[in-house]
Amino acid sequence: MIKRHFAIIADTVPHCMHGGGGITAYATARAIRDRGHDVTVIALTPCLYTGGVSEEFHVTHLEECGIRVDRIEGSFDLSRRSMWKRLAPAYTDLVPGFSMRDKVEHRLKKDRLHGVLMYHWNALAALHQIHIAPKIGLVGDPLHLPYLFRREFQRRNGERESLVGLTKRFAYKALIASRQIAVMKTLLEDCDIGGAFAAHHATMLSDLGGQKCQYFRTPTPDPLPSSFPAVKPKEFRLLHIGHLQGIATLSGIEMLADEMIPALVGNFPPNGFKIHLVGAGFETIPENLRRKLTHSSLSVRGQVSPPDREFLEAHCVIVPTPIELGIRVRILTAFSFGSCVIAHAANKCGIPELEHGHNCLLGSSG
Repeated sequence: MIKRHFAIIADTVPHCMHGGGGITAYATARAIRDRGHDVTVIALTPCLYTGGVSEEFHVTHLEECGIRVDRIEGSFDLSRRSMWKRLAPAYTDLVPGFSMRDKVEHRLKKDRLHGVLMYHWNALAALHQIHIAPKIGLVGDPLHLPYLFRREFQRRNGERESLVGLTKRFAYKALIASRQIAVMKTLLEDCDIGGAFAAHHATMLSDLGGQKCQYFRTPTPDPLPSSFPAVKPKEFRLLHIGHLQGIATLSGIEMLADEMIPALVGNFPPNGFKIHLVGAGFETIPENLRRKLTHSSLSVRGQVSPPDREFLEAHCVIVPTPIELGIRVRILTAFSFGSCVIAHAANKCGIPELEHGHNCLLGSSG
């Protein structure tokens, strides 16, 4: 085998603790390194979700695995943009990674690279029109969808929309979303290979008229052997896991509170089941939704690092996310632990390999 040198550009330092993006980048880096190639990771921002440990812990872990890590400082804070910039944004306003191109190009020229893998939109922007080696651009959620889903969630949960807020929402749909779609097409066209980790988004991005966006299955790291074996608890335990600020997780929490808990109460004897709610950010959930989750059978666990025991001790992992946004890496992680997965059918759009009654159970209601 000929040894190659690959660079992976990612928003944050890859890690295997929490967050689909960090886990995906980590699994990709490890897979390339485990096949005997050299890997350099270039992280553009600090880790958002570090699993309760310092970012240095993740850097040290990657270096112990033989993966070199470099970090490039950049400001992704767009909170002080003028109103005009908000309504008629430049590409740099939409994807701040554009502003880091010079720094990233300077760093990449230090090595003789055989390929560059860019993960998510900021990474694609940081390498836009820079062709040092063949480029593979891989993305998760489209730029314009999370905001739209979050606005609907906020309205459902009692957030009053002012005239200014209403104006901003319509301006977003009319002006900004179209600009985001244009910049996504521009970024993908600049790649030698473009791909998305969600099947329906790969189709949508291909339909924009740019180069074909391929569907790539999401890699996940294998559980550590030390995690096994695990003893199931006596009571029927369900696990819901995910950072509680992401709109996909929040939408699932809504269904858990409104439909699943009442159904469980109606079908189990008192104290006959337990739901472990794992993930940071419970205090940020809208108050009316938090009140619905104050149930004796629900245990708010917060961030658990690593969450291996939670997966292994649960009888079922529930993924009630009902919106067609991205993919749920927690489903694939649960599969890696051999967990029984019960998920909303919407998740099949991103992961078409899900088959009801074969590798999971899918439903369209709580």
